[in-house]
Amino acid sequence: MDLKQIFTQNLRRLRAESGVSQMRLAELCGTSASYIGAIEIGIRFPSMKLLAKIAEALSVKPYQFFLEEEDNAVPLRRAMFRPDKQKYLLQKYILTQLETMQRQVKRY
Repeated sequence: MDLKQIFTQNLRRLRAESGVSQMRLAELCGTSASYIGAIEIGIRFPSMKLLAKIAEALSVKPYQFFLEEEDNAVPLRRAMFRPDKQKYLLQKYILTQLETMQRQVKRY
């Protein structure tokens, strides 16, 4: 599964677990429900700024959208990255960038 698929799957799951509708998430993020829907099915991908807003609205950290579960029975919060080095390095880079963006968004 690629990172975009991991992201969309986790977004749908985290939104559902939070009990937030696409409409409500869109309101909280200042965007449209159709745009949130397009993100959830992988047609669109959010900017880092919108990603930070989505994470805040769902009360999660942005990196949680990119964690891959080892087993469907294992909760996401305990999920580990797969040992593949290239994939690990890419995920580490993305997480670092997301955390940097999150700090920058909080400043404004």
